[in-house]
Amino acid sequence: MEIRLLDGVGIRGDLGEQKLKTRTQECMLAVLALSPREPVSVGMLIDCLWSPDNPERRQARKPPSTIQTYAKHIRAALTRAGGDGAWLDGRSRPGFYLLAIDPMLVDYQRFLILAEAAQQSRDLDRFEEAFALWRGAPLVGLGGDWADRRREDMAARYRTLKEHHLGALLDSGHADRVLQELHVLVEHHPTDEFLLIGVRALSMLGRNIAVPAWMDRLTTLMRQIYGAEPLPGTLARAQHAAALPLPPTTLSPAIAVHGHTVAPVPAGSAAVAVENAVREHRQVTDRVLSKGFTGREWVLAEIDERLAGMSGGYVWVEGDAGVGKTALAAFLVRERGWVGHFAGVSRGATVRVGLQNLVGQLVRRWALEDIAPGAMVPEWAFTPEGFDVVLHAAAKRARVAGSPLVLVVDGADEAEVDGQPWGLPFVLPDGVFVVGTYRTGHPPPRAGGGQAVV
Repeated sequence: MEIRLLDGVGIRGDLGEQKLKTRTQECMLAVLALSPREPVSVGMLIDCLWSPDNPERRQARKPPSTIQTYAKHIRAALTRAGGDGAWLDGRSRPGFYLLAIDPMLVDYQRFLILAEAAQQSRDLDRFEEAFALWRGAPLVGLGGDWADRRREDMAARYRTLKEHHLGALLDSGHADRVLQELHVLVEHHPTDEFLLIGVRALSMLGRNIAVPAWMDRLTTLMRQIYGAEPLPGTLARAQHAAALPLPPTTLSPAIAVHGHTVAPVPAGSAAVAVENAVREHRQVTDRVLSKGFTGREWVLAEIDERLAGMSGGYVWVEGDAGVGKTALAAFLVRERGWVGHFAGVSRGATVRVGLQNLVGQLVRRWALEDIAPGAMVPEWAFTPEGFDVVLHAAAKRARVAGSPLVLVVDGADEAEVDGQPWGLPFVLPDGVFVVGTYRTGHPPPRAGGGQAVV
């Protein structure tokens, strides 16, 4: 048997989920389950259950007797789930209720016990076991001041323990795994500590060039969600953590990318000429548009409508094989002049070729001399982290020009995936859109930020 406080409140047993009749009964169960084996006064229960904004407050005409009724329903649910109704004790100490159960029978308590033990021992397996219990947000569906406060407390505890988990992963050399988790976490919980962990992970992987983009992303998210920015000390620590000793060789000048100075790159480092980076897509566009492009105006109109309703993000066009997805992408690239990439070009499904092609077009379109001095694009730009740097630089130029930046990618279902197809960013900068196609039944992974399917 298990009392659930994560992803809904309820009691689960061998016979399935045992639902309580009202949200207020669920709230009473949650109050008691968050303090197992500890007495909770009737007065405390009343304050927790019937805060002024709780819609059921007016129904509790005699709160103490209502609490007794709720206790009866909870005992019945415990019994139906295979437990013992006597676990909810309201007689041993008058005026108090106590849930006399093993804390390991409460999912949130079990999470805390396992995660805190893992924190002490740096045991990755125990961390994995603990975080597997976090199935969803805490106290879903409960309203009122008490539930709001406890929900935030529980989420904050989760974030703190996750920081320790990610630190243990880094200590064990799993920097790639850390970055994958951070890309999801920071969308809703950008914190100073997550910023520093990301910098450390990038540095461990030798991707210091991507640190400015990561710092910019976290700063932007913190402004949007909290109305605040990272502490000055955090930014200083991040810059210090990303610093690498320079090799004893002639260095090219440092470049500034969205407000940060990127470490100099040794002269003569591997680079690709812009004209060689760009893959000629006329072989695709001329072939698929040889008979024109008609009858799909409604698709174009819907794409335009989705783009107009978003500040940035992905718009995916789904369709069966042979319905004209590539022709649509070719039309957008040729007629609207949008930057594009097709999985159908030679080795076009690979991350390397996809990013190299897109980077070359962005550098050429937006004259990114700071990224590619002398029209030579450094190798780091063809990695997912490097592409993020290039995309932010191009987005800044596009905003100055008052123009949206749209990338067209065709055949995402065929593409090599590194987080996203072709290693595209999980979250796009403001004003940047990707219009992509994929075959029905093979959608790309869910990205952060705006996303729509046509």
